Amino acid sequence: MKDWILFVEDIFHACVDIESYVKDLTYESFLDDKRTRDATVIIYSLSVSQSNISLLIF
Repeated sequence: MKDWILFVEDIFHACVDIESYVKDLTYESFLDDKRTRDATVIIYSLSVSQSNISLLIF
């Protein structure tokens, strides 16, 4: 049970980080900003790769 809780906490923190990167961007700005796009995808990928699940965010 504890591993599951840690996993959910990791996903939550990844979402908080991603939100802080994109909160002031329009969709078009996000697409134009390769650095933010890459950081968002990397953080998302790292957080879900630990669990063998795949979530659709785009």
